[in-house]
Amino acid sequence: MVVDYFISWCNAYVINRDNPSIESPLKNYGQRDNALTSRVKAATQADDSTLKKYIEGHFLLMSAENKNGVILEEYLAKVLEPYGWIWCAGSTFKATDFCYLDKETVLLQVKNKYNSENSSSAGIRAGTKILKWHRLNQPQKKFGIGMPLPNWAELQTLVEADENLAKLLTEEAYLNYIEKYSVSNLETL
Repeated sequence: MVVDYFISWCNAYVINRDNPSIESPLKNYGQRDNALTSRVKAATQADDSTLKKYIEGHFLLMSAENKNGVILEEYLAKVLEPYGWIWCAGSTFKATDFCYLDKETVLLQVKNKYNSENSSSAGIRAGTKILKWHRLNQPQKKFGIGMPLPNWAELQTLVEADENLAKLLTEEAYLNYIEKYSVSNLETL
């Protein structure tokens, strides 16, 4: 049983490292709820062609959102590992996405947005020295209610980034990575 657990633990790490989410296609399909479609059609008066585009757009955005956390970790691994940080891919450690092993070990949990933490990950972190960083802060009315604010300066401080690393730990650098390395095909039915 211990051997099986250890093999499973190692496999999760290897699978996560060897199968980048940035290279997986987005899905333009999913389960449909006719009640929701009818509600959108009634509210927008959209014709069937436009409604079809709304639905496909929803599935594409949901597919992207489902992979976004791992893509953020993949980017950070690319940027932080040359500086001695280790990506704890495949849930190697609970509630820890990166670690830095030195005189004092630093454990870091990474989240995409201020509201993307579930209670179990907060509970696991409670009473530990695991640091938490989220990429986007809550939107503020003065900047636009739909636009969360980048929070990369906090990460730069947490990892004690030098000038070169700080240039890579920005929203612009992350978005450039996504645009450069995302595959351009879709997974369709």
